[in-house]
Amino acid sequence: MKIGIVGAGAIGLTFAASLAPFHDVVVLARRGAVAETIARDGVTVESGAGIRNARVRATTEARALACSEALIVAVKAYSTAEALAPLRGVLA
Repeated sequence: MKIGIVGAGAIGLTFAASLAPFHDVVVLARRGAVAETIARDGVTVESGAGIRNARVRATTEARALACSEALIVAVKAYSTAEALAPLRGVLA
């Protein structure tokens, strides 16, 4: 399944790292430097089961989410409208 995640904060990246081994995940970040770091280094998650790194695609381009079959919005409530604005006309 193709999953788009809007928001590259702690919650968005936790979802991305959990879903990436099983699905095609793309994270939409607001800042280019954040997207580049995620794309280069992946997402490292530490839990009781240990430390693991998940490779995750990340971008600042809303068009990359065009083929998403599911979308997770992981931004602060007051930022939702602003975060989704670039996706107008991109999502089916």
